[in-house]
Amino acid sequence: MKSVFEVPWLKEDKSCYRSNQNHVDQDHAVTKQPPVHQPHDSGYKYLLSVKEIFIELLRSVIKQEWVKQIDASSLVKVDKSYILPDFRKRESDLVYRVKFKDLDVIFYVLLELQSTADHQMPVRLLFYQIEILRDIIRNTPKNKWDNNFKLPAIIPIVLYNGTNRWTVKQQFREVLAGASMFGDYLLDFQYMLIDVNRLDESDLLQMKNLIGSVFYLDQVRDTKQFLNRWSKLFQHLNALNESDLRKFYHWVERIFLQRFPKEHRTEHWNTLKKGITEANPAMLTNFERMLDKYIEEKLEEGKLKGRLEGRLEGRLEGRLEGRLEGETAGKMKVAKELLKRGMSLSEVAEITELDPEKIKSALQ
Repeated sequence: MKSVFEVPWLKEDKSCYRSNQNHVDQDHAVTKQPPVHQPHDSGYKYLLSVKEIFIELLRSVIKQEWVKQIDASSLVKVDKSYILPDFRKRESDLVYRVKFKDLDVIFYVLLELQSTADHQMPVRLLFYQIEILRDIIRNTPKNKWDNNFKLPAIIPIVLYNGTNRWTVKQQFREVLAGASMFGDYLLDFQYMLIDVNRLDESDLLQMKNLIGSVFYLDQVRDTKQFLNRWSKLFQHLNALNESDLRKFYHWVERIFLQRFPKEHRTEHWNTLKKGITEANPAMLTNFERMLDKYIEEKLEEGKLKGRLEGRLEGRLEGRLEGRLEGETAGKMKVAKELLKRGMSLSEVAEITELDPEKIKSALQ
């Protein structure tokens, strides 16, 4: 029997970090999926689009026996989105297919990264699952349908990081009138909820992996809590491999720090670097080496300019002088070079951490 995973719509997404994908439906015009509007959407989608991290999420957070049976080598990210037009500004999704021995299974992950819960969630998840099944039915030859044909199981998962407690019904039948009267004759399913802010702090620390570290910091709401959490977390980061460390850096700088007022971001980023230095100097060397590699790649792609060029120059010059952070002479060389590039004195002082007056004096 032909597996439903062989039908055309279930093609693998081989460009996991691409944000714009086409959504084709015979009842709707072809539309380009718009970029997500919340920074956390892009942050979590970026991370969970890596299948190793998605597997890590399931194994770390979903407390179900069947998780142990997942064949990670068969996991494939599907190049498609099912978000309804009315909700594209507030959520995004991911679709994975996987084999459990002879079973075809689809994981549908909805990223509901808003401050409050939406009580329409059970109905929207029903719509999304129906669209997946419609795709399968449209692309499965009629001669394949017999008593042995099985549709894939769809496992709906909602990832929510709002500050308010999730109070939405998780079982679809609970939103139907007459559920107790008609019982099993009514349509029913239950979705899995990952409520980031209700995950246990100690459990997240004990995971000692990328997804646990991200969730642990994502629970932070103010500077005091940030400093407290970071003092505990940085001791566990040496358990991350270089690839995961790069992703963690990307998430911290691009997503996490953006929640703080602009004037506090540099201070918090310096706190992170200082904590790594004091806890494990060898790890800092690896972290900075990884950071340099990341910046170099982005500069080659022409995606990061100005400030990142300054940071890269600073690190490269600092390496030649010994270490940027400990060498005033190295910092001054960087400052002069950045001023030549047209950066303002205040920006140069911020990047190099030098006194503006000392920079002026050195130029005379």
